[in-house]
Amino acid sequence: MMTSMFGGDKSDHPAYVLVGKATYELLEGPDWGVNVDLCDLVNSDFHRFGKDAVKALKLKMLKTPMKPAVQLLALTALEMCMKNCGAQFHAMVVAKEVLGEMSKLALTARCDTEVRRKTLQLLEEWAAQLRIPQYAEVYNGLRNKGVEFPGADLATAAPMHTPQQTVPRAAALGGLDTIDEADAAAIRQAVAEADAEVAAEDATRRGQQQQHNRQQREQRQQQQGTRAHPSAYRLPTAQPYGALPTGYAAVPPPQYGGEAYGGGGGNFGGESGGGVGGGGDDHPA
Repeated sequence: MMTSMFGGDKSDHPAYVLVGKATYELLEGPDWGVNVDLCDLVNSDFHRFGKDAVKALKLKMLKTPMKPAVQLLALTALEMCMKNCGAQFHAMVVAKEVLGEMSKLALTARCDTEVRRKTLQLLEEWAAQLRIPQYAEVYNGLRNKGVEFPGADLATAAPMHTPQQTVPRAAALGGLDTIDEADAAAIRQAVAEADAEVAAEDATRRGQQQQHNRQQREQRQQQQGTRAHPSAYRLPTAQPYGALPTGYAAVPPPQYGGEAYGGGGGNFGGESGGGVGGGGDDHPA
């Protein structure tokens, strides 16, 4: 099995495979056939392949050490998907924070001149053609920082696949009642899936951090020759009433006057055992 270029074994993911082919560093220019295949794959089943395509292209743009040839090919493939894969893809680019990473890339001092120019060109074009406010916010934010844009030629630029009037006014689900019902439903689902993935990743990181913290505490306690009381531990998940953390034995019932709690003489309630426990008949020691 081939070794993945994406930090994990993604060799069997169709979107990652096509992005890898589209951004092969030895290509002399964009492979338009592969880029078309990538668009067709995303459009064939967006919920299976759209998110992977966005994530794979984002990783290629940010890959370190920076390889300008690969970054330009990734930007070209991203541009083609933006023009051909519709509102769902536009929303997923926002949800996966691609715009923010492109903005950082354009501001990076070591960014290649052609990569910076292409990045700024795309951000300017998208801000002008799409009504999703995040695109305009990134563009205006860069302008406020004194960034000069190359000037997008909107008269000759290919239009986005989704007509402008059907693009939502807010990717955060605001104003979706003003657009086509099918597009609105698709965007809601894409954003909801992205939010769910982020929440799951956050929960995983928190669990890993809690486990790491517990291991650190246990190591310090072992080094000091002491062991904390079980009540000092915060368990990662709720346990049933009466359950004990791993490694701790059950505490025996307390003894009063030589008999177990609830037994004969010497228990709560007086000499006859008439208090708590009812004289010990129901609760033998």
